[in-house]
Amino acid sequence: MKASALSLLAVVGIAFAQDQCGFPTSVHKSGFESGEQVSSVTLPPDNTPLVVTINGPADGSTVNINAVQYYGTYTGPSNSGVSVNGVRALTNANAFVLPRVLLKPGANTLTFQQASTDSAPIVSTRTITYTAAPSNVLFTANSPGDYAPTTMPFSLSTVLPANQTSVTRVQVDYNGDGNFEVDSAGPVALLYAYENPGLYVATARVTFDDGVIATPMVVIEDSTRVMIQSMAFTRQTLCGLYASMKTRLSQNQIPSALNTLAPALQPRFSPVWAALNQANQLTLAASRLGQIVDGQLSRNSAELRVAIPTAVPGTFKGFTVLFRRDISGVWRIEGM
Repeated sequence: MKASALSLLAVVGIAFAQDQCGFPTSVHKSGFESGEQVSSVTLPPDNTPLVVTINGPADGSTVNINAVQYYGTYTGPSNSGVSVNGVRALTNANAFVLPRVLLKPGANTLTFQQASTDSAPIVSTRTITYTAAPSNVLFTANSPGDYAPTTMPFSLSTVLPANQTSVTRVQVDYNGDGNFEVDSAGPVALLYAYENPGLYVATARVTFDDGVIATPMVVIEDSTRVMIQSMAFTRQTLCGLYASMKTRLSQNQIPSALNTLAPALQPRFSPVWAALNQANQLTLAASRLGQIVDGQLSRNSAELRVAIPTAVPGTFKGFTVLFRRDISGVWRIEGM
């Protein structure tokens, strides 16, 4: 690899995690295009205690739909994860949202798990009862979220309430600002362009009518949450994870460094690192691991490229580091 792009490694005066990315805006979801969002964000310290608050649905509640969406807030390290019944939540700095979890009729017990790079998973349960009654309005996003900017399609299904004969009005507020971007008497394409990161509450309001002027119309709403993620937050979380592995190795903290790796990768590197440590070479080896210079990431995986300067000025050698979110939603290094 030539230094024309990699000379960006010389950038200084930026955050620790960002340092490990060289020029971080070269890491994107769709390739190596120009920046889509801000180049950096402020990450919480890795030793921040992980505290998760589930804001809904309430424990012990009863619903009449067969799929519910859990959401909430958290404080903790940037590399924190939340999952329900093995389904990973989308996280973004301080909030999380899950895809809809399927329910069976009657009482359901759901298993929540929260974890971070170093913390042992904390497991808890919540109950929710599904009455199997018909849901007159069900409004969902085609995905629980994506990186900003993105255009999100939505789906709306309706069942006529008793004695009602038609749908006369559909209103949709996609971003929770109280204004309806859609206000239609008939079918309409449901999609919205989200420009900025955030947790948005999208609401559909449907008006039903029985055709009798003397009787009031029936208005029913349903809401869904959409997590629009920050590319900078995920990018620096991954860079921070890579930086943490290097730092722990430089301090001869092999058990701690192994926490940054996926369990399947740990048996491969544990004896290598132990041998380097025995030879008093681990700190030197860690210092030569290089920096991330570009790559590509998605919601649950990433492939980032590391550049290492060679003895020939202006030239580099490199390797690829693979990252993946595990079942708890925590990022780990899966290959390198």
